[in-house]
Amino acid sequence: MRGLIRKEWYLCGQYARTIAIIVLFFFAYGFFVGNGAFFGSLASVMCMMMVISSFSYDQQSGWDRFALTTPVSRRMIVGAKYCFTLISGLSGAAVAAIYFAVYNLLKPGEMDLFEMAASLIGCFCGAMLMIAIFIPIIYKWGADKARFLFMGIALAPTAFFLLLSKLDVPMPPAAFLEKALPIAGVLCVVALIPSYFISLAIFKQKEL
Repeated sequence: MRGLIRKEWYLCGQYARTIAIIVLFFFAYGFFVGNGAFFGSLASVMCMMMVISSFSYDQQSGWDRFALTTPVSRRMIVGAKYCFTLISGLSGAAVAAIYFAVYNLLKPGEMDLFEMAASLIGCFCGAMLMIAIFIPIIYKWGADKARFLFMGIALAPTAFFLLLSKLDVPMPPAAFLEKALPIAGVLCVVALIPSYFISLAIFKQKEL
């Protein structure tokens, strides 16, 4: 299992320079336009793209077919994908947390700690929930066909929150969010568990 997870990170290394350039650009962009919460969303999107790209590389290279000629089981292949998903999500959250800390030091008072924490947890929850929905779709139809569905899944929450803002729906009180956000974070991580079993059932029936 450890070797499979390391394989995922080695794949990421092939486009690590591109990711670093994008992150640095939007790091500076979020700072100069005075939108600290923006970078939290970007970190989540980058984590999702890393996971999706790993499926694309595997599909193009025929990795799954090759891996099953070794002592690696289908359960281990699927499990490694979900471990990599969780690790990449936590890594993105850590990068966003560092950004918020630097932003708060350089521009004190523009974002309070609660706003930073809410943005960080919210983006992490959104990323984990979308990935939990998206991975079984990839196993069912493949990464290329699933990209169109991903666009709909990714845009649906954005459209929903834009609609709420247009309707002037009041935000929940801060006391409620303080209790709800940690619970939401746990639930979104827990959502990976049924997603894993669905993906495993699909992958077991798939002919390679």
